[in-house]
Amino acid sequence: MREYRNIKLILAYDGSVYYGWQKQKNGLTVQNVLESALRRILGEKINIISSGRTDAGVHAEYQVVNFKTKSSLSSGRIKKALNSILPGEVRVKKSEQVKLSFHARYSARSKIYRYRIFTGDFVSPFISRYVWHLP
Repeated sequence: MREYRNIKLILAYDGSVYYGWQKQKNGLTVQNVLESALRRILGEKINIISSGRTDAGVHAEYQVVNFKTKSSLSSGRIKKALNSILPGEVRVKKSEQVKLSFHARYSARSKIYRYRIFTGDFVSPFISRYVWHLP
């Protein structure tokens, strides 16, 4: 019987079309999409632990998550497989096997929140998803 391994992922995502990070029954969330992709790749139910949650429409540049798996698939292969089936707005930047004691939320040493406020006359449609407009 295989032992569990702990895999840490660094994610980036555009949250524009999501109802936030955390699983919900009646709405598309980043956690739902990621757990579904992992189930497809690893062939087992995966419960992801995240360093934090985002609200609907919020983006992340460096979201740390971890999960335990009995799969022997390397962390590098997991990253490649995920990026090949996840929607384009969700990407795995890094994947690595970590100690079983690592916990994305409780092992975090800091968090950074960035708020982008645009004060010009109008916001370009190319950045409108990523800024708050205060004319």
